[in-house]
Amino acid sequence: MAREHVIDRRGDYAYEDEQREQRGVRLLREVLEVAVITLLLFVLVRGVVQNYRVDGPSMTPTLLNHQYILVDKVQYMFSSPHRGDVIVFKWPKDTSEDFVKRVIGVPGDTVRVAANGQVFVDGVAINEPYVNDLTNPYQPNTWRLR
Repeated sequence: MAREHVIDRRGDYAYEDEQREQRGVRLLREVLEVAVITLLLFVLVRGVVQNYRVDGPSMTPTLLNHQYILVDKVQYMFSSPHRGDVIVFKWPKDTSEDFVKRVIGVPGDTVRVAANGQVFVDGVAINEPYVNDLTNPYQPNTWRLR
């Protein structure tokens, strides 16, 4: 009995026709949405993390020559580097070149490198199990870090 009162409204509202008319506009809007979201994600990730290439064997065996690393760019906005951290910084003589190095001293420390390559921080020899070769190609020297 309820079926007798069903009203056929297909002629009143053509849903399919409306969607076909706007197909090109909908496609353009969706492509633009994906492009904007992708761009925002790229900018956000690039602002937080950046890749660097290790050039040279000075970090071997921890990092190898030509190896790529990802660096957290936000951490040192809130805190200073600590001894043992691996950091990336611009070379003071040519700021277009990045250096990847390990922190061995912080401001206030006195760092001394002996003739045999052993490093001392505030008079205490530091344990560097990641160093394979302790030869010192330079003259023994002492630095007071500021």
